[in-house]
Amino acid sequence: MIKDGKRNRRGTSARTKGTVRRFKPNAIAAAILSIQAGAAWANQECGPVGPGLEPEVICESDITEYAGGIRYLEGDIPNGLRLTVKPEVVVNRDPGLFNYPIDVATEGSNGISIDLADGATITASGQSVIGVKVKTHRDAYVDSGANITVEDPAGGFDGSPAAAVSTPVK
Repeated sequence: MIKDGKRNRRGTSARTKGTVRRFKPNAIAAAILSIQAGAAWANQECGPVGPGLEPEVICESDITEYAGGIRYLEGDIPNGLRLTVKPEVVVNRDPGLFNYPIDVATEGSNGISIDLADGATITASGQSVIGVKVKTHRDAYVDSGANITVEDPAGGFDGSPAAAVSTPVK
């Protein structure tokens, strides 16, 4: 739920605090998937994924403020994932094209669940930036009490505006 979205000379800015529940896959920004392949992100930043169906990974506070983002992608999570971001966590993603602070995707048959605790802070700036990007062929659950701020200096004029939470599929 976007509580306060505004447009200014520098581009598009969105802030959210609330709960977003059960997304069904949709075709929003499907082109992002083919473009993002060359970008550099941190991988399994909150620790390795355990065995089993939808294993849980918990993100704790980090001195780097996760400047490289938090990412768990297809090869890392074939059986889905439950990602918990604790209240003291700050994800202050380096600015750049398609630099997503949190990026979680699976090709597997299990869902993705993300819990962003009250007090967590997620910030990103860059062209076509998305604060929390989730891709799955099953259900995606995002329960957010986090403060998410994204800013697109291009103002979304490229056809891919900034978003706090997105669930694109191919």
